Amino acid sequence: MSAGDEVVAIDGVDVQTAYFHELRLGAAPGVSSTYRVRRASGELDLTVTRGARPD
Repeated sequence: MSAGDEVVAIDGVDVQTAYFHELRLGAAPGVSSTYRVRRASGELDLTVTRGARPD
């Protein structure tokens, strides 16, 4: 992701109309999701793999 990117969907779920639990933001480390982001050049999909929280 880059500064200024706007997340519009996570795993195909529109972030503006979804309930928090539908977005799987609390998924375990190692779980991958596809984030659709909008930037000046258009929209694109990015695969994001969650890391462990630092201690």
